[in-house]
Amino acid sequence: MSTFELAPRQVANARKLRKLGMIPVGLVARTHETVPYQISINQFRDAMHGGGHSHVDIQIHGEKGTRKAIVKQIDRDPLHHTVLNITLQEVTGEDRVRMEVPIVGVGAEDNEDAKGGGVTLTLVTDHLKLRGPVNKLPESITVDVSKLSAGASITAEEIELPEGVELLNTPDTIIYSNSINRVQEEAEPEAVEGETPAEGAEATPAESE
Repeated sequence: MSTFELAPRQVANARKLRKLGMIPVGLVARTHETVPYQISINQFRDAMHGGGHSHVDIQIHGEKGTRKAIVKQIDRDPLHHTVLNITLQEVTGEDRVRMEVPIVGVGAEDNEDAKGGGVTLTLVTDHLKLRGPVNKLPESITVDVSKLSAGASITAEEIELPEGVELLNTPDTIIYSNSINRVQEEAEPEAVEGETPAEGAEATPAESE
């Protein structure tokens, strides 16, 4: 699990704070009060490296020990994709929460049908919506696609979840599909020797020797 190192907000203006290399963080405490903090851009990137960090530990400057939190929202600039604000919600390990957990596919390079061509291996749904205790919710869900045959798919109901964790997607939600490519080629029919011309077609006179 990743750790966010938070410090009290130094500058109230979010734009000025980002110019200092910091990201504004709002922590929704268990008292329901939202407390302003900040995290350095580099530390945030290091903590989030590899993806799949929907719940994190938070280390607040000046406090002993860590708290648990879920990442409620990350606001990004739509043009530059830089992080503008982060919202965290403090929880305990026993709290039941709803969370979108990312899908991580493995084994695509070993899928014989995909390597042979003629099929397209596609990640259709990249997150699953789950509900359960924080300490049982996975940070990511690994799906092995190495044995997925041509024309087949993997659905949400096939994913094995930890005990006490509930799937909120519909069971038939497709996660991965290995679709057969449909390429229709229009080929002109070849004439067969001795074949009678079709009705309405003119027969070509035979050349005399």
